[in-house]
Amino acid sequence: MRFGFQVKVDRGFEEALCYAIELGCETIQTLITSPLSWRISKNPQGLKWYVKELKDNDIYPVAIHSPYLLNLASPQEEVFRKSLVILGEHLWYADEAEADFVIVHAGSHKGAGFSVGMERLTSALQRLAEAHKGRTMILVENTPGGGGGMCSSLKEMETLLKKVDSDKIGICLDTCHLFAAGYDLTSEERVNEFSKEAKSKLGERLKLLHLNDCKTPLGSKLDRHESLGKGGIGLKGIRAIIKDPYLGVLPAIMETPYDPEEDRYNIFIAKNLRGEE
Repeated sequence: MRFGFQVKVDRGFEEALCYAIELGCETIQTLITSPLSWRISKNPQGLKWYVKELKDNDIYPVAIHSPYLLNLASPQEEVFRKSLVILGEHLWYADEAEADFVIVHAGSHKGAGFSVGMERLTSALQRLAEAHKGRTMILVENTPGGGGGMCSSLKEMETLLKKVDSDKIGICLDTCHLFAAGYDLTSEERVNEFSKEAKSKLGERLKLLHLNDCKTPLGSKLDRHESLGKGGIGLKGIRAIIKDPYLGVLPAIMETPYDPEEDRYNIFIAKNLRGEE
């Protein structure tokens, strides 16, 4: 398992690169626009240089996270349309820069019902998959399940993958979201049970982990990330995830509470659990 963080680029790509190298990142995730904005006016200057420098420094794969406002499952036409456009722009810019993945939250049906939300989500993904000729993949991230959140269960993610049968679409699993959705990941036994089900339903289309502990109790349906070992999953669960034969070969991005000291703590813990001194 390769470890890294969602690294801020608000002070420029060069500073973000230096921070990633300083931390000892082996993979990375970044945002190329404000996570709470609908706007992306042009290809961010320096993105291609940034991705190349990351890979030249053995930091890969490179993921770009789309804004949190996007909702491809929305029953509201304007929200759906803007989400499709912004995700498409992110995909084109990421591909031009030779980034590996663009991540998007599965979104919420906003009370319209799961079947409506799934139809919206899969139709948007199918359109993008058919239009996109590059190598960058879209990874759909699971939600904790609150507020009509889509793809909070492995069964729902399996349904999505069956409806969008394309090598351009994959899955990103967030461990905090899984725990909040009700998946017990606190022991080797529980992780092994989850891993077997995930492998049977997601197979090789699971491409990335968001390795986060969870501040809230099992099944809370609340998205509250915590540093490794300091939440409900705990160090035994995090260790089991890292050591698991199916999950443990994936790149893992930590989206733990941002703080340089916490970042250093988290990557130390992750590498230590992997077996490094």
